[in-house]
Amino acid sequence: MSIISIQVPAIQAALFPVRGESQTVKVYGVESPVLFTGSLQAADKKDGDRWVPGAYGRLSVRAAKASTREGKEYLALVIDGGLQGRLYKAEPGKDYEYVGSIDAGGGEEFVVFGRRRKSEGGVSFISLNSAERKAKEPAPAKAAAAPATAPSDDFDDVPF
Repeated sequence: MSIISIQVPAIQAALFPVRGESQTVKVYGVESPVLFTGSLQAADKKDGDRWVPGAYGRLSVRAAKASTREGKEYLALVIDGGLQGRLYKAEPGKDYEYVGSIDAGGGEEFVVFGRRRKSEGGVSFISLNSAERKAKEPAPAKAAAAPATAPSDDFDDVPF
């Protein structure tokens, strides 16, 4: 159960591979290694010809490998305030590499799309942007965490 809810129309996030740190997070009751960390915030707004950040804070996000009962692998997103999400590898041919959802609290969620990006400093990360907010679908059966390895900078070994 979340203790907060996100009350903005759109969100964005950036997830960076964990390097050298040993962090764990509980995914369905199992301590799992954190593969990515980052932050979630209100989506930037268009102001004339440029984008500017919204006036809201950021929530910390940690991601660990998990899998459904059927064996489909995904990144389980653990977000401050008791929020959570899932990020799956997208089907081939899409203009994004990842698709999933993030809990908004209050029975709503955001559909998110992820793309691999590189910062101006050359650091690889996953950029997430949301679609519309919608009512959450019923929760699927509990999943189990799967063993994980740290991804490389080129994301060739992202665990799904």
